[in-house]
Amino acid sequence: TINEAALAELTNKISALETRFEEQQARIGKHQQDITALLQLVRQTNARQKQDSAEPRSIAQDAPSKSSGITGLVLLMIFLIIAAITGWLFWMNPILMINLATMLINEAFTTMMKIVAMTGLI
Repeated sequence: TINEAALAELTNKISALETRFEEQQARIGKHQQDITALLQLVRQTNARQKQDSAEPRSIAQDAPSKSSGITGLVLLMIFLIIAAITGWLFWMNPILMINLATMLINEAFTTMMKIVAMTGLI
């Protein structure tokens, strides 16, 4: 009876271990499915990134031309506004504008000569 009781206990333990083993096998199967799905997602993402990296090159090349076009337009408008203001002021008082232009040119020349002297080019 002792052997039968020990044998029954061992049988119960073996069946419990088999149950645990089957549960672990099921978990391993689920993990393998998850890993497979994850790998597929990684491959799809990698393929999309390769496609996206090929497309933005053309977009990136177009972007500087658009920004330079806008920048050029803004600079042209600023230049036209300054020219219009200067022309209007010259029309209102030509002697004052000639004196201001002379002073501006003289100051610019003097400043340039000071910069050249400081750098030691002469």
